[in-house]
Amino acid sequence: MFLVQSNQQNWQSYPVRQNENIPAGTGKKNYVILYPAIFGGVAAFVTGFGFYGCGDHRLSGRTLALVDIYALIAALGTGFYILNLLGDDDEKIRDFEHLKKELLSISLPIFITIFFFGSVFNLVYSLDRQSFEGTIGKKKITQYLSFLALSIGDISVGDSLGISPARTGTQVLLAVESIFTLFALSLLISLFTK
Repeated sequence: MFLVQSNQQNWQSYPVRQNENIPAGTGKKNYVILYPAIFGGVAAFVTGFGFYGCGDHRLSGRTLALVDIYALIAALGTGFYILNLLGDDDEKIRDFEHLKKELLSISLPIFITIFFFGSVFNLVYSLDRQSFEGTIGKKKITQYLSFLALSIGDISVGDSLGISPARTGTQVLLAVESIFTLFALSLLISLFTK
């Protein structure tokens, strides 16, 4: 049975938590929006190695368009994840520890994006050898490492490292990664200028 108290002195008021007391990197972590990049990267990784050597036929434009749309969804999800982590930091005092925690919190989605795009590039090339031109490895692992280097190079310095897309669909795929790169770079600049 519930007892009702009429004495107002026994009720406690809870203090309201202020924004400056929240430690860095504790924004809402909604991992669900990272799922397209995580599962898409794993699926592309596995199927890219499974279809190695089957790249004699040409992928249709519709297939590449679907890959481009999925890559855009994965990049947007990763971007929104990073934005949610860093979005509520306007009133915080910036110090080195805070900056270090924020950089560590956004490193996971950036590594996921590098893995995703490297795996997708490898999958597309495994299915269609005419989709990329340049210096690409001849074995399974060296081919994957070439596209992982392309993904790292595009995200870090904007360089294709001797590999260039030969078809419109793969050019769009590289452009989606470049847009994500600009977004991540602008967020990193905003971390240092707040």
